[in-house]
Amino acid sequence: MHINKLVSVIIPTYKGSDTIGRALDSLCLQTFKDFEVVIVDDNGKNTSEQIKTEAVVKKYQTKLLIQYVPHEKNKNGAAARNTGFKKSNGKYICFLDDDDIYLRKRIENAIVNIEKYKCDFIFCSVLIQRNGKLVQIIKPKINSDVQKELLLNTGLFGTGSNIFFRKEVYVNVGGFNE
Repeated sequence: MHINKLVSVIIPTYKGSDTIGRALDSLCLQTFKDFEVVIVDDNGKNTSEQIKTEAVVKKYQTKLLIQYVPHEKNKNGAAARNTGFKKSNGKYICFLDDDDIYLRKRIENAIVNIEKYKCDFIFCSVLIQRNGKLVQIIKPKINSDVQKELLLNTGLFGTGSNIFFRKEVYVNVGGFNE
């Protein structure tokens, strides 16, 4: 089934059957609804973890537009993200780790800002919670040379779940190094 949506949320998962439901719950609560979810299961087909993950995902098939793609064998997170991208249909791409959640307006705010500022790529702060309590806020560290910071990997993002970009950016970069 090929349905164009404005945004593709790619969820790479590995040993995440206990947490992916929470990530999917956060997508069900989004104020912006024009998105698809591409879940790439990197556990390896027919492993106990893949079977558990697939069972959790099936519970959300009526609530979200989901493509569930299991890898034949475990590859790695970069490979899972690349597979998700190849299966995606959105004009915009974002990633959600299986143990992370999005706040209710996460996708809406990203769309508004990427259009408002006419940029190719945006990112936001990350809130770290433990046992339901906020323990840290990781704010992107921006100085004058963002490209240098990206190349030196200075911890600019904090996680992959806080980036949002136009599909062409991924194409131009050539995807993740597997």
